[in-house]
Amino acid sequence: MKLTIDRIEILQHALVGYQARRDDIERRIQEVRVQLNGAAPPQIKEEKPKRRLSARGRANIIRATKERWRRARAAGKKRLG
Repeated sequence: MKLTIDRIEILQHALVGYQARRDDIERRIQEVRVQLNGAAPPQIKEEKPKRRLSARGRANIIRATKERWRRARAAGKKRLG
C-alpha cells in the first residue's frame, strides 16, 4: 500500500483540475456569447502615454516641500498634517 503521493501524481491531479476549470470557463464564455447574440465586441481603450515630470517641475515640488517643512519646524511641529 502506497502512503505517499509522488510529485508526478500531484501534477497529474492538478492538471485534471485545471482542465475541468478551463472547460467550465469556456462553457460560461459560450453562454455569454449566446446572450450577446452577435453584438459588437467591446472597444478596447488605448492606453494614454505615461505622464512625465520635467526636471523643473520636480525642482519646484522639492522647493515647495522644503518650504512647507521649514514653516512646520518653525511652528514647532514634528509632523505635517
